[in-house]
Amino acid sequence: MKRTIKICCCGIGAAAVLSGGVYLFRNQIIASAIETVVPKITQTAVAVGAVDFNPFAGRAEIKALTLGNPAGYGGDMLKLADIRVTLDPTTVLSDKIVIHDIFIDGVSVNYAVSAHGVSNIAVLQQNVAGDAKPRANKTAKPADKTPKPEKQVVIDKFTLQNAEVSASFAGIGATMPLPDIHLTDIGKHKSKSMKEAFADILSVFSKETLSAVQSSAKETLKSGAQSLNKLIKKLF
Repeated sequence: MKRTIKICCCGIGAAAVLSGGVYLFRNQIIASAIETVVPKITQTAVAVGAVDFNPFAGRAEIKALTLGNPAGYGGDMLKLADIRVTLDPTTVLSDKIVIHDIFIDGVSVNYAVSAHGVSNIAVLQQNVAGDAKPRANKTAKPADKTPKPEKQVVIDKFTLQNAEVSASFAGIGATMPLPDIHLTDIGKHKSKSMKEAFADILSVFSKETLSAVQSSAKETLKSGAQSLNKLIKKLF
């Protein structure tokens, strides 16, 4: 009897130590999870500077998140200075996670276009949306198990501010501000997986970036044409 009690006490003690260790190192565990899971969605490298997560209050903050460029593009594509998230902690283990607010402050974008005329952001969108279709394998057998349904998410409010995009046109570099982005009720009226919600946000971000780049390109070309006209008048 004493032996059984001793074993039970040891088991409870070990579980308590393990739980305490998980809580103590929760920030490192989450940072590692982000650097492991997100690349599977974006197909790019991801690095996290720091994470501060309070599971009881439903608050998380991520500092210095860097998203690398897709294959074929050099350097990094996105740098996010500060990300703050508040959510309903009671929904974390449920089928639908409720996120009250995602607030992103300070974003730097490097806009690049390949020799084929495809931008790095367009490739990222394809990766997130899963547009790239895998090659058919005639010898492969159909999976026996039905895939597990993805968790759904509701995002009450999404805000992105203090963003800028850097691009180059004919060797001329330009940095321009992006307008703030405000979105609400993502996944509220139509069920969305985390991946689908991310794709929706990225779509709006891509449109704003492309609009800013196009506007800057027009101004750059216009300025270049004016300078060329002045030079021709001086020469002739």
